[in-house]
Amino acid sequence: MTTSPETQIEHPSKLVILAVMHDDERQAFSDMLTSMQLRVMDAASAFEALQLLEDYNADLLIMDTQLPDMHGWQMLNKIKEIVSLHHLSIIVIGEQPNLLLSHIIPSIEYLHRPISIAKLKQNVWNALK
Repeated sequence: MTTSPETQIEHPSKLVILAVMHDDERQAFSDMLTSMQLRVMDAASAFEALQLLEDYNADLLIMDTQLPDMHGWQMLNKIKEIVSLHHLSIIVIGEQPNLLLSHIIPSIEYLHRPISIAKLKQNVWNALK
């Protein structure tokens, strides 16, 4: 019997911080994550996301490379400096194809636009295993 990805997550109340600049895209991703029985906290800026990451024990960060107050690469470097976030799995969404970011943070996945919802869901399941 094959196990679906949904049954592979031990605790369905895992917390995802979602830092995506565009409201419509952030809402669509938030709805998708909520339908996956995940808790979601939204951030419209890097500052908001970093604050949430420091205040809550998140399991996954999904972030845009283009945020209004800071470039995504700057945000990744700030995350790398915070010892308590070294466990954090990260999915980065950007415009450039085939970007390798594991040299910045080992547990990072990069998806380029346009984003397939199926691909994003699969990456979320993999990150939360």
